[in-house]
Amino acid sequence: MHPDVAKVRSLHHHILDGFDHSNSIFDLLDQFADNLYHANQSADERTYVEIKNFLKIDELTNSGERPNIDLNMAREIIARQHGFRDWQEVKYGGKVTLQSDFESTVDAIILGNLKKLTTLLNKKPHLIIQRSAYFHKGTLLHYISSNGVEIRRQLVPDNLP
Repeated sequence: MHPDVAKVRSLHHHILDGFDHSNSIFDLLDQFADNLYHANQSADERTYVEIKNFLKIDELTNSGERPNIDLNMAREIIARQHGFRDWQEVKYGGKVTLQSDFESTVDAIILGNLKKLTTLLNKKPHLIIQRSAYFHKGTLLHYISSNGVEIRRQLVPDNLP
């Protein structure tokens, strides 16, 4: 796991561990944005990973100061990280409920849990062709090939092949 991915996963672990995937994408992304904003206000350096991936740091800082974002900027960062153009698109297009089985399958892939992956796909083989509810509409194949969005999911387990 790249250190930046570890930072983002640790920053949001309390949300990821306790989130009910029957809720909407908006609910999850709103929690991520709120967490990013508050952690940044507390000078939590883990926030810089998400900030630097979606904004030009030199525009946010003066002579080496830490980047400081407001809640609207945090929302824009989280929106783009999940395949949305902006927060408005999250507000109007993110009311979709997350697909619990698909999300669990993605997690099994990126964490290298072959037993769980096999069980899920045997139970619901249609997951192989299903697309993510996020606006990037990734398939499991995208996640296997390190999808390029959702920093927290940029993991390549040793047993991926």
